[in-house]
Amino acid sequence: MSSESNIPFSTLEKLFPFYIWINSNCQIISVGRSLKKLLPHSTIGINVNSLFMKERGGVLPIDLSSPDLEKKLYLLKSVSEDLTLRGQLIGMPDSSFFLAASPWVESPDNLIALDLDLADFAVHDPILDLLNVIQSERMASGEIKALVNKLSQQKASLKEANHSLEEQNRTVLKTQQELEIQASEARKLAHVASRTDNAVIITNDRGEIEWVNESFEKLTEFNLNEVKGITPGKLLQGPETDQKTVKTHERLPQKP
Repeated sequence: MSSESNIPFSTLEKLFPFYIWINSNCQIISVGRSLKKLLPHSTIGINVNSLFMKERGGVLPIDLSSPDLEKKLYLLKSVSEDLTLRGQLIGMPDSSFFLAASPWVESPDNLIALDLDLADFAVHDPILDLLNVIQSERMASGEIKALVNKLSQQKASLKEANHSLEEQNRTVLKTQQELEIQASEARKLAHVASRTDNAVIITNDRGEIEWVNESFEKLTEFNLNEVKGITPGKLLQGPETDQKTVKTHERLPQKP
């Protein structure tokens, strides 16, 4: 950059990160950092007309002798990349030319395809508004995805909990059915025991009397309250009871 321009290089970088600086022979003197990112082959000394083809407005090759050169809006389409630059040529005091350019985008998809972010643009570039919208949409999309994932996890957990609850319900139902069968059998047994003429004694797991039928009470003249809690052996054995019978009875398992 010529010192006659009196424009600090750092200022150009900030104001026009996609600029192209060419000499009077259309050879590149320097390019902006963001344009270098998109066109890494835009090296110093290369003719700018070899990088772009006509898109709209102006002509290629760029005619630097045109009297209305600085009044034209140039749209330059890259010959190698899906990129179109819009810009205006400005004549510099040292006979060089400065193309103040920025990417030309027609939709958010174009901007996304360029893989650019906020730091690649000047603070005054109107495309920043579009970038902010895109970033907001991306953030919203990310939040929605996170919410969908969370809901999916909760749904899977709920499904697993429901499956476990169904298993527990089946177990409870099965147990209830078994208890009902046992209760039914007990009622049948009680019915039979209460109507038989034989004495019936029901004991607990310690061999103690829990229940006797009416026939037992008639035959022994003992009611349930008098015999409950004692063993049948103590109640029914006497001095004349055969000891072999006593020992045999003691060896028998005591079941209700």
